[in-house]
Amino acid sequence: MKLISPYGDVCIGDFEEVLSISGRFLNDHCLIRKNNQWHFFGCVGDAATAGKSSPSVDVSLAHATSSDLKKWQIHPDILNCSHNEPEIKHIFAPYIIEHKGLFYMLYGSNNEMNTQSIRLATSKDLFQWQPYGGNPVIIPSLFWSKWPGFGLDKPDAGTFGGCRDPHIITLDNGEFVAYWVSRLQEKFGHNMVCVAASISRDLIHWQEIGPVFAMKAWHQHLTMELE
Repeated sequence: MKLISPYGDVCIGDFEEVLSISGRFLNDHCLIRKNNQWHFFGCVGDAATAGKSSPSVDVSLAHATSSDLKKWQIHPDILNCSHNEPEIKHIFAPYIIEHKGLFYMLYGSNNEMNTQSIRLATSKDLFQWQPYGGNPVIIPSLFWSKWPGFGLDKPDAGTFGGCRDPHIITLDNGEFVAYWVSRLQEKFGHNMVCVAASISRDLIHWQEIGPVFAMKAWHQHLTMELE
């Protein structure tokens, strides 16, 4: 199969299903390795509600382990949605990094208005997780991100305060940068989305840098051809 994109042709090889949970969907996952074991964490929910707004969608994170990325052992879900503000509806899109023997997980959440924020949980063994008492740790700025009254005024107008899908890198000076996605207010252009960044010295307290990359959303379409 060939994927034709504005950035050139991409050839896709054969896919092999290696992990599934009967009756449930998996989405927005991350992997981390500890003691020769791969740990999978990702969104999970009732397959019958996939793609729908439902109380059973993305209310916990799935966990599985493997030594070879092919055969997986499924473990109990972690971090059930508290259903307390601002974690009313869903939790999703985890990313994990290890630092000084402790694992730090950033993950998304949203409330009834779909306002998003990023939360933190920590673990010593990747099985038992403790949410940080000062959550959320990342909330987008009103200056540039779409919020009610700042570019989004209707409950059905899309994601308020877009703040999700975190990824972390470690800089040479030991600081950490979290990249996450959001939406820009109309004063920066119509239908603009971005990758924003926040910086931290301890993976707990984050200082927003702001958008570092922006582009128009959904303006290019990829086509697929079978060879």
